[in-house]
Amino acid sequence: MLGNRVLLVEDDNDTREITALLLDHAGYEVIVAPDLASGIAISREQPDITVVMADMYLDCGQTGISLIRTLRDNGLHMPIVLTSAHNEASIAARDLNVAFLPKPYGRQALLSVMALASAGTRESNLPQASEASSFASDGYRHCTQTQLRGQLDMPGAPDEVMNRNPTLTGVIQ
Repeated sequence: MLGNRVLLVEDDNDTREITALLLDHAGYEVIVAPDLASGIAISREQPDITVVMADMYLDCGQTGISLIRTLRDNGLHMPIVLTSAHNEASIAARDLNVAFLPKPYGRQALLSVMALASAGTRESNLPQASEASSFASDGYRHCTQTQLRGQLDMPGAPDEVMNRNPTLTGVIQ
C-alpha cells in the first residue's frame, strides 16, 4: 500500500479522525484538511496525492464540488471519492464522474472504494451513485466499540470519538 497518499477533506472532527484511523490502519498515508481552503492548498503543495476523499458539505457553505472543480481547473485528475449522508450528493457525484460513498459507511465499504481508487482505477470506472448501496453495507455496522478496537488493534481509541458523532453510529454501535 506504500505510495497511496489520501487527501481527506472533512469538516467534522470525529468523522475525519475515525476515517483517518481506518485508512491509516489499512496502510494508507492520510493527509487531513478540515476545510476547502486547506484541501486546495495541500493539493497544490503535495502533487503526489493519489486519491482525494471529500465530504460534500463542508463548513461555511463550502462544498466538495468546489474542491473537485478547483482540482480539475488546476490540472489535477486523481481519483476522487465524494461522501455525504445526503442523497442528493450522489447525483452530484454522478454528474462529476466521481465515486460516491454514502454516510454512514463502514470499514469494508470505505476500504473497498479506496482500494479501487488507489489502484489507479479511472474515475469513470469507480463505483457511482447507483452502485453505492452495494458498498454501504458491511459487518462493521453492528460491531461494538470493543470489537472495533480489536479489529483495528487500537487499544486507546477514545470512546468520545466513537460515541459523539451521529454519522459514526452506523459504523460503531
